[in-house]
Amino acid sequence: MSIHDMVLTVGSTKFIYKVIRNYQNRYNILVLIDLDKGMSITNNAEDVVSEVCKLVIDSSKKTFIIYRDTEGVYDELEADNYIFSGFNLLGCNNEQEAIKKSISRWEKKLIIY
Repeated sequence: MSIHDMVLTVGSTKFIYKVIRNYQNRYNILVLIDLDKGMSITNNAEDVVSEVCKLVIDSSKKTFIIYRDTEGVYDELEADNYIFSGFNLLGCNNEQEAIKKSISRWEKKLIIY
């Protein structure tokens, strides 16, 4: 598992972008931390998802986009073929809890369908 951090700006949205590659040897996790400068990630979700998805190198693995909003709550940005498709409300207060909850929901969907 490798982790890389950088600060990105998309339009007027400024955030920390963290990539966790090979999480559990199966997933890529993108964690976005809203720096509360300019437009929020929530309000600029389409452009943010479009830009951060361009940075994903291994598209063969399921990628989760977790973000912390300006109030400190972690939720998920959903993408379909790297295009923003909606929000998945996680309501978590820490990053690891949000990652686990997001993966767990996705794995349960696989079992149901």
